[in-house]
Amino acid sequence: MQMPSGLPARVAVVCTLVFGVAIAHAERRPVAVIDLSADPKTEQLAKDLNPVLLGHPDLQPIPDPSVAAELFGLFRDDDQDHIANALNSKQTAEGQLAQYSFETANESAGNGQGELREVVPSAAVILLYAKLAFIRGQAQLGMPRQASDAPSSFALAHRLDPSFVPDAARYLPDVVQAYEAAKKRWSGKGMLGVVGHGRLWIDGKDSGIAPADVELDAGPHVVWLTGPDRVTAAKQILVEATKKVKLEIADAPASKRLKVRRARAALRYAPDPAARAAAMRVLADLVEVRDAVLLSSANNKVIVQTWNAGTRDQAPGFSALRELQNEKPIDLLTPLAPPVPKVDNPKPDEPKPKPIVDNRRWIERPKWQVSIAVGVIAAIIGGYYIYKAATDDSVTWDNDISPTTRIRW
Repeated sequence: MQMPSGLPARVAVVCTLVFGVAIAHAERRPVAVIDLSADPKTEQLAKDLNPVLLGHPDLQPIPDPSVAAELFGLFRDDDQDHIANALNSKQTAEGQLAQYSFETANESAGNGQGELREVVPSAAVILLYAKLAFIRGQAQLGMPRQASDAPSSFALAHRLDPSFVPDAARYLPDVVQAYEAAKKRWSGKGMLGVVGHGRLWIDGKDSGIAPADVELDAGPHVVWLTGPDRVTAAKQILVEATKKVKLEIADAPASKRLKVRRARAALRYAPDPAARAAAMRVLADLVEVRDAVLLSSANNKVIVQTWNAGTRDQAPGFSALRELQNEKPIDLLTPLAPPVPKVDNPKPDEPKPKPIVDNRRWIERPKWQVSIAVGVIAAIIGGYYIYKAATDDSVTWDNDISPTTRIRW
């Protein structure tokens, strides 16, 4: 008879059978409530649906409230905030330049460029960046210690906005001359090695995917890295002819909330059904749901639509749009979790089966008799072996328990 390893010596082993009943409950599915209109009515309805989901037997809200909050309310455009700040910086810089406060003007224009380096480049962004570069060139020209930086600022302004020509009636002659000279200062081509990840934009033009090596005209350039999974970032670089320069833009992963915010906007502004389906899939994967309620508005009416990933009997995709009538918030969840149909009661004229009643005493019933007999037998056998082990001197216990240790009789 071998002793199990890991048990101390001189300890009796007691085995207990435990009987229980396990009740399995289906896991509640999270649901995304998405407001696509930012209308007060749809926003309030989205808020009202979340507590309903909390008490729903089959569904639940998105576990992270901060992520769920990105799915309703006003559409936040981070780019517009940066652009507004850049416009304010431009206005400040122009005012300081008019007062010959060159250092403040240069600093304000530089701050404006910094704001735009966090914005996905567009035609309007590039033109604004060019104007700020021209302002910096004027300010630097008036600062003896930074006058050598003016040609680079003027050349960048010309590269970003080739159609711009300084008006000799508005600007000082030395500004016009310096601007024209800067346009011709650099010639030839060089190589730019961009280190980083994302969509690559050079001087506002889509240039593929980074990391990459790109041949460019010599002179100043501004380089952006963008993408749905990263924070937009940019840097200015000077490329020299026949040489290669490396530019590193650090990876800056976007937070989950920022990704959700972008995905919600992409869903709202999707140009066609295919793009809308793709945007919905991206958003669903981000918030980890397979069911969603979408709210929009038209003619001051709330429009409701549901979406599912095709995990149940219905086909995957969007349901038909329908106008909200007098339904309660919980009624909007019915397409995602239909109520369990009730079992019909038997008809009155159908006789109900009579239950079988056993009038015997419990001691006379077979199942109790068998249980008592098994218990008595088990108690007798167990008691016998415990008594034998305690009184039999031929049993020797070895304190050194190991997988090969045995009780010697």
